[in-house]
Amino acid sequence: MQTKWMAAALAVVLCACGSAPVAQCPLVPGVAGGVQHRETTVAGKGGLQLRVQAWSPAVGAPKASFVVVHGLKDHGNRYAGLANQLAAKGWAVWALDLRGHGKSPGDRVWVEAFDDYVADVAAVADTARAALADKPLFVFGHSMGGAIATLYTLGAKPSPAGLVLSAPALIPGEDVSGFLIWVTRRINGIAPRSKVLDLPDEKFSRDPKVVAAIACDPLVHHEAGAARTAAELLGALDRIGAQMGDMAVPLLALHGTVDKLTNPKGSEELVKRAKVADKTLKLYPGVEHDLLHEPESAAIASDIVNWLEARLPGAATATGG
Repeated sequence: MQTKWMAAALAVVLCACGSAPVAQCPLVPGVAGGVQHRETTVAGKGGLQLRVQAWSPAVGAPKASFVVVHGLKDHGNRYAGLANQLAAKGWAVWALDLRGHGKSPGDRVWVEAFDDYVADVAAVADTARAALADKPLFVFGHSMGGAIATLYTLGAKPSPAGLVLSAPALIPGEDVSGFLIWVTRRINGIAPRSKVLDLPDEKFSRDPKVVAAIACDPLVHHEAGAARTAAELLGALDRIGAQMGDMAVPLLALHGTVDKLTNPKGSEELVKRAKVADKTLKLYPGVEHDLLHEPESAAIASDIVNWLEARLPGAATATGG
């Protein structure tokens, strides 16, 4: 049931990257000075033990929490660079591996229902909130993780203090026709484990070292993902489209203008329709999908950190900035 044209078109909708053999695999950044790191588990939906990376300041109580939700062909430890920066500034950062990804159990790149992802994020967010009950909690989502984080934020009670979206999957790509969406859902109904999510590494980043690191990362699943996951994501995009106007928490949406995996117009539309006054859209000219692993990653990470710091209690916040 797998077709190359379907995989290519799905590349416009979904966040992922393909694989290419390389000789060496670059290491994830280590733990920064003044920062402590630990690996733990949190029980997700159905009691599934989700693997979570946690960073915090080595001295003193954290001032806020930050929950990271990765995308497809991704995992929590790929956000160690941003986590180190925030922990050095006094934040507690929690980055889960979604079920079926990274070190978390579950069939690879398979989800029975998209709300399982959302429930898993809620479990990690609840754990983070309980650890710092009197401090604000912010949520970050990249690519498919952006869809998960958006749905979590729209339904969470209490709501997070803010939402940061990195190249989020929020609407289908312009090249994804209604027919292709129908075919994907049809395949899901007939053979849900058919491999349709087969996307090329080179669409992930302009940096060859990043592409090579993805290809040799043992925590990245390199085989194509299932039709069920694709169909569930498409259904999630429908729900997000119907609820964008309900977004009521401070919002920062980031997107590269030449992203070939997720549609930048989705970020534009969410920021336009969100009812919250404190909303910011940052578009990066010439930048591709994996914002925190693009050549401009340092500036993009700085934009995220500065936005978060400005929204802590007592900080002066410029609405929409």
